[in-house]
Amino acid sequence: MKRFLPAEIWEEYDRAKEERQNLPRRPNFFSTQMHDWEEAKSAYNSKARTRSAKAGPTKVWADMVGAMKAKLEEGELTGFAHDDPPFGPWRKISASAWRALRIKNVAKGQATDGTKTLSDIHILPSGLADHMPTGVPGRPSKGIEIIRAEFERRVAAGEIAASLAAESGALAAWYNRTYPLRDRPSPKTIANNIRSDYTAAKPKLA
Repeated sequence: MKRFLPAEIWEEYDRAKEERQNLPRRPNFFSTQMHDWEEAKSAYNSKARTRSAKAGPTKVWADMVGAMKAKLEEGELTGFAHDDPPFGPWRKISASAWRALRIKNVAKGQATDGTKTLSDIHILPSGLADHMPTGVPGRPSKGIEIIRAEFERRVAAGEIAASLAAESGALAAWYNRTYPLRDRPSPKTIANNIRSDYTAAKPKLA
């Protein structure tokens, strides 16, 4: 979600969390001196304000999840899920299917329509959706398919580096900037995955 939602909404979420954390602790009548009781109650503010502040992060988070769902429904983002996680084949979730799906757990990548739960959902910008492996058992290896797509773009644009090591380092840096919250492949892993493609593309540098 960090990748796909504007920074402003994350800032609002952080402010809501900070406001909740800064609430004074609820006074306890039995542990508070009588002459301090009224002051303690005043510091805690009214119950209505307290409830509002505590609900703040929950409401903002719900708005964030709703914004993600809207992007999926509109086809701006594309989701993929395992038929039988973690080893079943990947299947594309159609944009129309998201109208019936409810995002259940962001951290676990779960969504449900009330009868079936989809797990380990992987989301890509629609422009990279064609590079997600489907119908093949197993899990994508730390974004290698996404990196391959960027490598192909760099080849077509004549931007690849003069050595495999330099190209792998550039791709690793790009992936780290673009997907900061995801598992990060090492330049060595990237090199092992693009070696033959790089060798074939290298003459285009001339």
